Amino acid sequence: MKKYLPIILALLISANLIQSQTLSPRFSVVWEKSQATGTLPSYIGTGNTERGIGYGVVGGQEKLFLVSRQGFARVMVLNPVTGDPETFLDTTGITGGTFVLNDVEVSADGKIFACNLTTNSQTTAFKVYRWDNLSSQPQVVINFTTSTAYRLGDMITVVGSTADNSIVIYAAAGTNNKVFRFKTTNNGASFTPDEITLSDGAQGTVPCVMPVTTGNSPFYFNSAGRNVKYYDANGTLISTLSGAIVATGSTAMAYFERTGKKYLAVFNYGGGNENLRLVDVTNGLENGALIFTTSSLGTNSNANGTGDIEVRMNNDGTTDLFLLGTNNGIARYRVPKYANITFNLNMKIKTVKGLFNPAQDSVFVRGNFNSWQGYGDKLTDPDGDSIYSITKRYFVAGDTTEFKFVIAKQGQDIWEKDPNRRLIFEEGDKTYNFYFDNDSLITTQAQVTFNVNMRVAILKGKFVKATDLLVIRGSFNGWSGTQDQLSDPD
Repeated sequence: MKKYLPIILALLISANLIQSQTLSPRFSVVWEKSQATGTLPSYIGTGNTERGIGYGVVGGQEKLFLVSRQGFARVMVLNPVTGDPETFLDTTGITGGTFVLNDVEVSADGKIFACNLTTNSQTTAFKVYRWDNLSSQPQVVINFTTSTAYRLGDMITVVGSTADNSIVIYAAAGTNNKVFRFKTTNNGASFTPDEITLSDGAQGTVPCVMPVTTGNSPFYFNSAGRNVKYYDANGTLISTLSGAIVATGSTAMAYFERTGKKYLAVFNYGGGNENLRLVDVTNGLENGALIFTTSSLGTNSNANGTGDIEVRMNNDGTTDLFLLGTNNGIARYRVPKYANITFNLNMKIKTVKGLFNPAQDSVFVRGNFNSWQGYGDKLTDPDGDSIYSITKRYFVAGDTTEFKFVIAKQGQDIWEKDPNRRLIFEEGDKTYNFYFDNDSLITTQAQVTFNVNMRVAILKGKFVKATDLLVIRGSFNGWSGTQDQLSDPD
């Protein structure tokens, strides 16, 4: 039986460490209708006919809109809860363009806007139509021609409300350096364009403009074959997202903010992609951090790189993202509330006691977030104050984690004592302070001299110096014995 003891002991140790629940994923699929899952809906074809979606509350009802050109151009109304088709918008009087309809958006006050696609704005007008409700006929609110031939209408972006004239409609010229910002003074009955010139020259195809707010706003910009960029309101380049975070094979975007954080959702197209990447841009686009990548909607060719993303802000603090991948499908994903945790570990005591040598040893954190193993989550002390730190990001708020700190010393792992540490993640940025093994005290030896004045006792005859002994007793000597004798050498 002895030969089985190490195995049993190892199993017991493993069971003690891995006892907490698995952490939640960084996103969940609400529904998906895609080629990848074998559920590609009949309303999405494989001939590049569906390129734009829009989401909003129209007449008190949440709706998802899809521009379809299978057979004829129309705007489909989908149930956002299921993704199933419900009806169509009236398309009376819609004419003109390479495609008479291509993208659709919804304003903050529930007005529906859809655009055509023109490959030559000098000869064929770029048009935007408006529907006031689900049963109204469309009205032309933008009929725009230019002195230079531009491709306009691959995507439009609508922010703001017609009710207070804060609505702005953006359209960018493909393979060019022009962005057009359309504003209104008559509650969206008509629009006047501002022409913005991008400071770094022509961009790629299928351009997408994503402003931060209404008015003359800074904006994110993306196009096929280029990196995601951030410009000021006048078109001056401010920063660029690394291609290691989002590759140049990306186009559509959506921007949103939650609890002081800024996020950019980006559509990635092509082989192995047809998915969505969520990026944290709170600390600037140049410092963007990838949070998650969804699985591919499919493998059907999408040579144009077209698709779209829409955002729904949920009342419980979560966020839903709708994704369209041309020829491949449509899906709704849920983004939970995130927690970013900083672990501060005070190693001063363990350094003084000799267990930890900053020059040679390292300290790590291990838990159910890294399968209780590895050396990837190393704590560092850049300022040399013996406080070692690491920040772990994008845990799902409300999850529980168990963990311990581990010293790596001369090829040996020294774990903290049982039990495991435990935290429930709170939304936002939180910092927690610890001591290794909760050891926060330094114990040192002290030398104590006891002086007893016996002069009065001698005068009263209670102590005879020549024959009596004076000793001290206490808990340090068991309250017994004569070994702790006091003397009077002088």
